[in-house]
Amino acid sequence: FRDFIARHRSDPAFEAECLLFQPLVNGAGLLYVVDGSEPVLEIHAAEMEILRLTGQPRLAIINRTGSDNHVQDWKRRLGLHFNAVREFNAHRATFADRVELLETLAGIEQSWKPRLMRAVEVYREEWERRLDDSAEIIVELLADALTHREVALVEEASGSRRAVAAEALKTRFIEA
Repeated sequence: FRDFIARHRSDPAFEAECLLFQPLVNGAGLLYVVDGSEPVLEIHAAEMEILRLTGQPRLAIINRTGSDNHVQDWKRRLGLHFNAVREFNAHRATFADRVELLETLAGIEQSWKPRLMRAVEVYREEWERRLDDSAEIIVELLADALTHREVALVEEASGSRRAVAAEALKTRFIEA
């Protein structure tokens, strides 16, 4: 891959390949994300084989976005070329799903483990902070809602004046 980059660095026809391979040559790992609703094509098989040949740590992620009728085929094919394969839906992923993905990455390459586990720790701390902030906001809103009052003096009024005053109070209460 180093030789490929050296030979084709200035060739516009291989600009994308050189951009992809350079971080891998420098020691980066690889996340390969596929759409589980799309079929596996021969071009995908060729990409997977090329990426396998880099020898770098590789994690494949099957993005579950809708009709996942090709997921099993993707799993089978990806399993031949990647250190780990995970299904993931970024739109529906829970906190635990996201942590598991980081922990999977940490398990692929031992030298990454300390930094990735630190990232998990920071992510958990941030999640706890967000939960605390959310709880505080909810408590403040509940306290405001439960103690809110609207008051109006209505002199000896007829039933219709009373009804108008009550409706005005109700409107003020809702808008407050």
